[in-house]
This record gives sequence, C-alpha cells and structure tokens, in this order.
Amino acid sequence: LGLMGVALPPSASTPGGAALQCSARELRLLNLVFAVLMAAVVHRILVHLHGKPEQRPDERRRHNLRIAVVLLFPIQYFCYFVFYTDAIGTLMVLCMYERC
Repeated sequence: LGLMGVALPPSASTPGGAALQCSARELRLLNLVFAVLMAAVVHRILVHLHGKPEQRPDERRRHNLRIAVVLLFPIQYFCYFVFYTDAIGTLMVLCMYERC
C-alpha cells in the first residue's frame, strides 16, 4: 500500500526505460568523477579560508594534503564505492558552502 492506504502499481514509483539503468561499475565511476569535482571545490574553499598557497613546495604540499584529508576521510572514502548518492550530496553541500 502506498501513501494513505492507496495501492500503487509498481510502475508508478519505479521509473522505466533503459536510459535509467546503470551498472554498479558505472555508478562507482560516476562517484569518482564527483570526487574529482569535490577536490576542485575543496581547493576553492581552502583558498578562501587560508589564502592562496605560496609557490614554496612545503606550502603547496600542505594545501594538497588538506584536500586529500577531506577527500579520503574514512567515511566519505567508503561511500564512494558503496553508496551512490553520498558523493553527489557531499559535493552539493560543499558547493553551497563555497558560495556563501
């Protein structure tokens, strides 16, 4: 039974069509694309918070390490390969934070 006790046919809640069917491998690849985009957004946030890294190698290394820490946070890293909405959700939250 659906909302308010009304029986819904399966086609009412499941979109049909071959265009929406993806394999797990394709979804994981899409999450990796979102991770790359997330790296760019995190870079912009860090530049806003800490300023542009100097040309010294230690400053650039520290900046890149901060980006890696955010991207490879254990919970987020696990979600790249298991859950298919967390990467895009995190990317959208970071984009909204960066825009504020």
